Amino acid sequence: MFRPLESVRLSDGAVEQILQAIAEGDLKVGDSIPSERELMRQLNVGRASVREALRKLETMGVVDVRPGQGSVVVNTLTEAPASQLWKSWVSDHREEIFQLLDVREALETKAAALAVQHASSEDIEALRLAIGQQRATLPDGDPVVRAEADVAFHTALVRASGNRFLLALAGSLMYALHESRVGTYADTDRARVCLGEHIAIVDAVAARDVDEAKRATAAHLGSSKEFLDRERSDGHKLPHS
Repeated sequence: MFRPLESVRLSDGAVEQILQAIAEGDLKVGDSIPSERELMRQLNVGRASVREALRKLETMGVVDVRPGQGSVVVNTLTEAPASQLWKSWVSDHREEIFQLLDVREALETKAAALAVQHASSEDIEALRLAIGQQRATLPDGDPVVRAEADVAFHTALVRASGNRFLLALAGSLMYALHESRVGTYADTDRARVCLGEHIAIVDAVAARDVDEAKRATAAHLGSSKEFLDRERSDGHKLPHS
């Protein structure tokens, strides 16, 4: 059923293969997952990696690990609550997400300061248009559409800096944080907060206030970290079934 794992993080690779087996119907709700020993053999990994994978699947609400009885599928991937999957993902990827946000903060606070100095009236109009597009996504509730509007805003901000190298660097980060951005925008309250923070950034750029533009941008990315940390904390408290 499973194939040996190689270069990926072993527990993540094990999770991926087990989820794939569930999605393809090889494992159904009520089925027992192969024993730890059998998973070790099929996946060619150690016991620690197998146990870590099962812990992650249990946190996601997909399997129930029963001491002395093995692990049983209790939800298909599509049945597992989306919020559980998202919070578990944040919990497992916190370090990478926060490192990327640190880089974004360095780049975008500089971009905001440069935008104050160099943004044309067309650049500021593009920022206000992006704000309008973001506001229009709030009633829709589609996190992917909201995330795309967020990307459009941040791209317009960096473009307004007039520095094409900053734009290239920032662009490379935009989609590295795709899962994080979509998960964030599934929360309507957070989407509204982000809109207000974006408006504060645009107002500072339009007012040609360097200090306020830098402060507003740093505050926005800082509040994103705080939100994700709360999601991560909730992820550690998820029920196991």
